[in-house]
Amino acid sequence: MQLDAGFVEALMNYAAVNLSFRGFKNAEDAYRQALKARPKDYDAVLGLALAIRGQINDANWDKNVKEAQALIDQAKQLAPERPEAYYNLGIIYMRRGEYARARPLLARALERGERIHGPNHPAIAATLVALGGVEDRITAARAAAHVHVRALHTHPRQPGRGIRRGGRSQGLRGRRQGGGRHLYGRRDDWRTGRRDGRDGRRGHRDGAAPAAQPHSA
Repeated sequence: MQLDAGFVEALMNYAAVNLSFRGFKNAEDAYRQALKARPKDYDAVLGLALAIRGQINDANWDKNVKEAQALIDQAKQLAPERPEAYYNLGIIYMRRGEYARARPLLARALERGERIHGPNHPAIAATLVALGGVEDRITAARAAAHVHVRALHTHPRQPGRGIRRGGRSQGLRGRRQGGGRHLYGRRDDWRTGRRDGRDGRRGHRDGAAPAAQPHSA
């Protein structure tokens, strides 16, 4: 069925508004309809990816992450010079805890974003925050690995059980870092006012960097 061009634009605008206000299911339905008429529309492909990503929960994690990632890859191929796809693919890897894979994508988003928008665009700040958070996680992981190796050399017979000081066991494995601390905070997004509070790890809400929105205001 051939959709009227004006109707497709109305669908795109409706989807963008719903995406901005976290109406992810309505946005998904509208983007899917628009893509029937424009299967290679960058904004529709990326918008659908973000609408699906916005509905991620523990029950649908694998399915939604896989579909969102495939759509973002498709958007990246459609417009490799634009930063939003790289940024959002980096955010997906952050949510999966794959910080080493997120880092080059966020760096590429930063480079392309500065080229297009200049250094003072709000999206540049959001990307810098996300990239800084990834660097922190990678650095912390390396430091932790160094400590564990030293601990094993110091106490080869009791790895991970801790060193007793003053009658208390000081665990070598350490506790999961975080404690409710917001690493990224809530920040303005690529070309939208949407805010997001998800962390880079599944099942945690530690203040993730925001998701991108493909339409300008």
